[in-house]
Parts: sequence; structure tokens; C-alpha cells
Amino acid sequence: MTWSWNRKRQHPEPLVTAEQSAEARREGEEDLASTRARGGEVTRLSNHLRRERCENHFSALVLRAIQERR
Repeated sequence: MTWSWNRKRQHPEPLVTAEQSAEARREGEEDLASTRARGGEVTRLSNHLRRERCENHFSALVLRAIQERR
């Protein structure tokens, strides 16, 4: 089975060079590392916003206003 020349014709040259691919992969790994490093910060901020949302929720404000009028 000697048809490797036929397979080469079926696959055109890649649009991205190996160097560009390696650079994109390296940048992706760096982005992932920085994202993981910020995980704790994001969790703290999320918890803070969730706590504020619970404290400032509209239904709680309405309930408080109704209780004040009684």
C-alpha cells in the first residue's frame, strides 16, 4: 500500500504555523494560570455580592416597610 503521496494532496498546508500555534498554546496556558490564581479573589467577591444581595433584597425591604406601618 503505497498511497501516502495521495494523502499529502488531500491535506492542504495549515493556515497557522507551528510557531504561531505554540505561541497561542503558551498564552492560553498563561491565561489559565492567572485565572486559577484569581480563583480565591473571585470566590470572595462572589460571596460578598451574594451576601449584599440577600441583605438588600427587595422583598426584605417591602417586609420591613410593612412591619413599620403596623
